[in-house]
Amino acid sequence: MAKRQDRHDMGPGGHCVCPHCGGRLPHSRGTHYQDERCPDCGAKMLREGSQHYQLWRAKLERARQRSEVSRGSRQPGDDRGQTP
Repeated sequence: MAKRQDRHDMGPGGHCVCPHCGGRLPHSRGTHYQDERCPDCGAKMLREGSQHYQLWRAKLERARQRSEVSRGSRQPGDDRGQTP
């Protein structure tokens, strides 16, 4: 968990994002973002710009890159590396 003094550096505004369904809500002042639940799926929300949000976005980017690499390396009818 973030240091107590670091938890309040983001200010009262901003949005919370659901990591499961992508829903967005305005951040509720006085409520820690991880105590917020998505009204659509019930998952814990992530505050945009928070350390957890940045880690989640990096994870999504790595997954996207892996899927592009796997799609790019095997195309239909591609027989590279196979011996007859």
